[in-house]
Formats: sequence, structure tokens, C-alpha cells
Amino acid sequence: MESTVASLVIPRNIEEVWDIIEKFHALSAWHPAVVSSEFEEGCTEDVVGAIRRVTLGNGATGTEKLIRKDSKAYLLTYSFETAPLPVENYLSTIQLLPTCTPGHTHVVWSASFNCKPDLCSEMRRVLENDVYLAGIRALQTASV
Repeated sequence: MESTVASLVIPRNIEEVWDIIEKFHALSAWHPAVVSSEFEEGCTEDVVGAIRRVTLGNGATGTEKLIRKDSKAYLLTYSFETAPLPVENYLSTIQLLPTCTPGHTHVVWSASFNCKPDLCSEMRRVLENDVYLAGIRALQTASV
């Protein structure tokens, strides 16, 4: 099992950032790697167990399942049912943490996954540089 983490402190209030992140269905509105995301028929938005289809900018598609959503802990966890990357057993968590500086939020985005041994370091690089940090930085300017 491989794992990776990216984190960044952004100059936004934690409640504002949570308002953006907790809308699991709105990923394409704030994540630059995602072209579109839509719920599968019969799924209710933002409810644990909801499944959405995701299309990335490179044309890759996948489905994600919302595993956990905890508004009090500012935590959202999801898994890929079918991954748009060459990984298996992908589980990812986004958590917001308060900082000592008012109006700032520490965003921590982590993942664990399995992949072929020759791809693991490349997948960590893609997740850390192309997916996570791009998403975290986009949260700085996304509208609520």
C-alpha cells in the first residue's frame, strides 16, 4: 500500500473553505483537474454512499464514492470505485484544520492506494503535484 499527503495553509476562513469542499457534487467547480462530475442516477448529493462520475482534463474517467463526511471535524473521505489513474484501492481524505492565524486554514489532502511497483513513484508525483496542490490552491480563489 502506498500513501501520499499534500498540505498547504491558505488565507481563507475555515468555514468558507468547508462550504466549498463539503459540496461533494461540486468538485468540477473548484478543482482544475476535473472537467465534469455528475451523480449516478438514483444517488442523492452529498450523502455518504453517493457515487459520482468524474472526467479529468486528460479525458480519463472514473467513479468516486463518498465514504465519510463529518462537518464538525471538517473531514471528507472518498474512494475510487473505478479510478481515472492506474491505481487500485484508492482512498482519499480532505481535512481542514484551524491555524493560529485568524482567517487562515490548513488544508491536508491524503491518499492511500495500490499500484504496479514501477508506477508508484510517478503516481505519488501526479497526486502531490498535479492533483492535490492544484486543488488546494484552487480553494484559495473558488467562490462559495
